[in-house]
Amino acid sequence: MSERFFRFILEHRVLVILTTLILTVCLGSGMLKLQFSNDYRMFFGEENPQLQAFEQLQNTYTKNDNLLFVIVPADGKVFTRDTLAAVVALTKQAWQIPYSLRVDSITNYQYTYAEEDDLVVEDLVKAPESLSPEALQEKQAIATSDPLLVNRLISPGAQVTGVNVTVQLQGKSLSEIPEVVKAARTLAKEIETAHPGVRILLTGIIMMHLPIYRVRKLRTLALPYLKVGVPALCCAIGVIGLLELLHYLSVRAVGQSTKRLFWMSLNVEQPTAWIVFGLLAVGGFFVARRMAPALVAAWEAASAQAQGRGER
Repeated sequence: MSERFFRFILEHRVLVILTTLILTVCLGSGMLKLQFSNDYRMFFGEENPQLQAFEQLQNTYTKNDNLLFVIVPADGKVFTRDTLAAVVALTKQAWQIPYSLRVDSITNYQYTYAEEDDLVVEDLVKAPESLSPEALQEKQAIATSDPLLVNRLISPGAQVTGVNVTVQLQGKSLSEIPEVVKAARTLAKEIETAHPGVRILLTGIIMMHLPIYRVRKLRTLALPYLKVGVPALCCAIGVIGLLELLHYLSVRAVGQSTKRLFWMSLNVEQPTAWIVFGLLAVGGFFVARRMAPALVAAWEAASAQAQGRGER
């Protein structure tokens, strides 16, 4: 049986090769549909207790995906008219970011104080261009002493501040994250242009998603992987087959010549099995080695494209 099988392979080499290639392409075609997810939940299993608690919290209240604009004044002072004006403008325009649900900053923070018998609630900073130096100092003292602001939206020394945008993604498209990031970067550049004395950096959970999306290059790597993977697999099968045959020769009992391998009965005293496994090992190695540079080049191209899109 095994001899007829190997004889058929040797006598119909072209047919066997073509059939193998067609089957390989058909079986591997599904790789083109693989893609990366830009959801950080992909790093956790469905049964992960921390993930379950996190999702329960979000289902009870709301999602807390956020985008944080970090505002760094050149003079190291947040409470100046120009810097606060930049914060006010950024806070107002951040509502236009796609999927934005809430915007928090030191300027729109709802400061509450008593005035005779009235309880007044208003933005901490409303018109920064009209504030006197004394008023700026007062606003700074309030912000840096409020536990809801300090170390959250303002540094203790008031050198850096932030505008936090809470985002509620729909989760329907992979383009949602890039859409949010693009709008945020555009807004940051506009504010920096209008207020040269400040520098704006971006961080937050949304920015953590972005690198996952940016390296989504599996479609361009699928074919190079296939070209290297198939001959490498053939080489592995050939090497394993040869080692199994050699091992069987060394331990077989006198008179035994049949080895069961890969669901086939092989006669180790006949050259057919040795030739086939040898061809698989040698041929697979050289073909994989020849195709490897194309895979390396595809990886380098994908990496260069991802690194070319610098993060803020």
